[in-house]
Amino acid sequence: MTFVDEVKNRDIDSITLQVNALTNPPVSAVKLVRSPVKFQEWNGSAFVDLVLSVAGGGTGSSLI
Repeated sequence: MTFVDEVKNRDIDSITLQVNALTNPPVSAVKLVRSPVKFQEWNGSAFVDLVLSVAGGGTGSSLI
């Protein structure tokens, strides 16, 4: 794989919010789960659900 391919793949991962699973994601990487729709953040060992505040467009609830 060339450098250009790697940059292109990085851009695709960014714009699709990790529709394809990453290998070795950095801590604090955020992905979108499409069903049920929610954001998750990588804590170094697992993706955990993020709570969106009311001010941020969410409900402030940790319930799905």
